[in-house]
Amino acid sequence: YQQLTPRTATGFLLQMGFKKIWQDRDLNAGALGGFTYGVTTEEMAGGYAAIASEGIYRRPTCIMRIEDASGAAVIDKSGRGVRIYETKACQMMTDMLKTVVESGTGTDAAVSTAIIAGKTGTTNDNWDAWFCGYSRYYTAAVWVGYDYPQEMYRNYATGIFRMFMESAHTGLLIHDFDSYAVPEPEQPETEESTEQTDEYGETQYSETQDSETQYSETQYSDTENGETQHSGNGTQDGGNGTQDGGAQQTQAATAPGANGESGGSHNTGSTDRQPDITYPYGGDIDAQTQTDPDAVIKGGDW
Repeated sequence: YQQLTPRTATGFLLQMGFKKIWQDRDLNAGALGGFTYGVTTEEMAGGYAAIASEGIYRRPTCIMRIEDASGAAVIDKSGRGVRIYETKACQMMTDMLKTVVESGTGTDAAVSTAIIAGKTGTTNDNWDAWFCGYSRYYTAAVWVGYDYPQEMYRNYATGIFRMFMESAHTGLLIHDFDSYAVPEPEQPETEESTEQTDEYGETQYSETQDSETQYSETQYSDTENGETQHSGNGTQDGGNGTQDGGAQQTQAATAPGANGESGGSHNTGSTDRQPDITYPYGGDIDAQTQTDPDAVIKGGDW
């Protein structure tokens, strides 16, 4: 209430015709209904009806329309609605006030013929007792007290409200209020693995990983004899592991990392010396000639 400021809060009430609260517009006691001259049951019924109407206030009146002898409207109160509160705010308030009647201090006001939302109220020493509530059809405000204040030992207002609303809703269908839907939080977008086929019929995979080092192998298909040779590449930092088929004999194949650096390469066209590479599972396999023992580490192929 202090963050909203008393003047802003009482401003809503002044828009709805609460006449005697102006001098209390800067007092924090207004959060509990502590006004110097109080309010009337008519004002309270009009204020609660605005919540029931999802923010539209209509000044209480006993006259809706008066017509002359020719049927022309002399008085027409049908278009008197004014927006006071936001719809979602009223739906949230109604949901809370339903709980008061279902399991809170206002259970004595529950009726069998309608769904009710409302609130009990008392003043110091139980000199005054209130119940204000509404259904989809009617809004009612009940006050009980003495001409000369004295303590009451129970809230009779809830019982009076219940008896009136039971009778008023006889024969009417039971309708619930529109519920407030909590917005679903937006889910962050995630990158998924993609799959595609290259021109040589081999399948390529692109997989996104975060802050992890992975190793991959590149397959080269020899188009002449159908045999496949394997060579390990360098490390790839949090990026794309690829498989590529169909490399020509004189073509060097590389496995780029996420930062654009190349891993190890294998030139299949050289028979004099194997280039320096590092096998991902450890060990030095820099075979200088075909007779070097390291030359047969991968199945006997040079």
